[in-house]
Amino acid sequence: MTVLTNFSEKAHSDSNVSELALAPRTSPVSDELRALTHLVEDACPCPMQVSFTFGQELKISIDVRTLEEVNMVETTLPRLAGGLFDNICRSAIPHHAFLKRVSATVHK
Repeated sequence: MTVLTNFSEKAHSDSNVSELALAPRTSPVSDELRALTHLVEDACPCPMQVSFTFGQELKISIDVRTLEEVNMVETTLPRLAGGLFDNICRSAIPHHAFLKRVSATVHK
């Protein structure tokens, strides 16, 4: 009687057993959010942190450091992707005195 201490030893030593090919994982939501992030980053080439929230609708938050960057983001967002972003507003970020936030609703 043979006792296996490691299942992979048996799998590799048995010529009738082959490894399963794993299909690549798809993540359409993550891919879409990543594409939106790249769209904004490419249109506004300033240092920023982009994040998303979802309640009743998808919202994007873009955190920047200067008022000039806020103005650039505010004027650029409405022109991207045929009006993809609307309800654009600016706000302070709690506990981050040096950052400013531009938020918008994403319609896609």
